[in-house]
Amino acid sequence: MKPFACWIRTKKPFVTLKSALTLDGQLALPKSQRHKRRIWITSEESRAEVQRMRHISDALVTGIGTILADDPLLTDRSGLPRRKRLLRVILDTKLRPAAEVAIVQTQTTISWSSPQRRSIRQKRASYKRKASTSYVQGKGAAAST
Repeated sequence: MKPFACWIRTKKPFVTLKSALTLDGQLALPKSQRHKRRIWITSEESRAEVQRMRHISDALVTGIGTILADDPLLTDRSGLPRRKRLLRVILDTKLRPAAEVAIVQTQTTISWSSPQRRSIRQKRASYKRKASTSYVQGKGAAAST
């Protein structure tokens, strides 16, 4: 109800920011402590709460640094039915990810945000077969493939 009320009152989306920090205030473990197996900085309960948050969200937004470092899928793994498809948004001024990243391989809708029209036209061709992709440039003008 809060998201709907927020939209009606302000005409702005209801936004939830999720982040995790190590005890010393870092967003991730130092590279020297990373291994081939995944090491979580959050608890199992926290990760379950993230899935609940994802389920009630309309979109997930992340930056290119997270995509390149962690290769996430940005999906709703709650197992509950959704009222509409989850929109996944990647923020990057240069549209850098390769077509091999997991989020593109899943062949679902992805939105890229970039202020540069030329780079958007170039990326459309390289991602066209991989996913239904929307590109948003600069001040919110959208183009879809």
